[in-house]
Amino acid sequence: MAKDPGSKEVRKIIGKGEAPPVWLWLGPEEYLKEELFTRLVEALEEPTTEPVTVDRFRAGSDPLDQVLTAAATVPMFAPRRAILVRDIEKVPPGNARKALLAYVASPAPETTLVLTGSKGTKGSALYGQLTRKGVPKAMFWTPFEAQTRRWIVMRFKAAGLDCSPEVAQSLIEACGGGNGTQVPLSDIAPEIEKVILAVGSGTVVREEDLGGIARKASEDLVNQVCASAMKGDLPGALRALDGFLLVKPGSEVYLLARLAGAVGETTWVRSILAAGGSDRQVLAETPVWSKRLPETKAAARRFSAARLEETLGSLAAADRALKSSPLDKRVLVERVLTRLCA
Repeated sequence: MAKDPGSKEVRKIIGKGEAPPVWLWLGPEEYLKEELFTRLVEALEEPTTEPVTVDRFRAGSDPLDQVLTAAATVPMFAPRRAILVRDIEKVPPGNARKALLAYVASPAPETTLVLTGSKGTKGSALYGQLTRKGVPKAMFWTPFEAQTRRWIVMRFKAAGLDCSPEVAQSLIEACGGGNGTQVPLSDIAPEIEKVILAVGSGTVVREEDLGGIARKASEDLVNQVCASAMKGDLPGALRALDGFLLVKPGSEVYLLARLAGAVGETTWVRSILAAGGSDRQVLAETPVWSKRLPETKAAARRFSAARLEETLGSLAAADRALKSSPLDKRVLVERVLTRLCA
């Protein structure tokens, strides 16, 4: 099976002026989607030097008929129209999806319609329906460490600054990456802007210019707390908890909610596997990403169904205690993690 093109190939297609009238962009890397949509708009302007009419919608919030009306309407003050629709998997089944599929079968020649989804290859059945109608697909995965280093160097170069790969690596680590850990570009991009301000009138990015960056992205730390707890690694969970509460003080309730989500996900996976379901079924019916499947299955084996149910009850009780007990909130969370890792 041929590999779906990625963001690099999308950039080349846009540069050649060969963007299709309807394009499906999938995967978790939202920052690159926005960056390349902006590049697409600029490329559509180049042949005429006239502005392009740009519309942005979010499926599930904006009615689909509004999106399709915009796509089918000839722009009044521009020769072309570019439309970005996020969360396309939220288009409800039924007439709305039929209308979308009818449009992509015969798209307006003046419009370039980009449909984006965040769930990658295992999202809504709509993805498959669109590709079977001939809509080309591209995958936007979070870049690997080496790719992110090159992207950082490129971003600084565009701002007129030289940045060595070593300093770029330090920036990745300051944002929660390093040792193969992938960091979304949306976490890194704002930190690049901070560094540009720190450099001021200089021309080279130095290690000392990175001082304003948070030591670790909060979401990465939450993920570490949950992952460590579900595999029984209490020291790892407590270290990540320490970092999270430094970056996001007073967020104990949010952390418990994320833990409850991880336990609920594990319960779901366990029930599918216990009924004889396959890995493919797990990926199709749950929000688990394929790269996280091994650790989620390991957690499902570690916990009995009764223990998972008991844990959800304990988390609910801890949530109530956080909101009403005079005890230290951090102590309450530590007790939850200790029980979960026992």
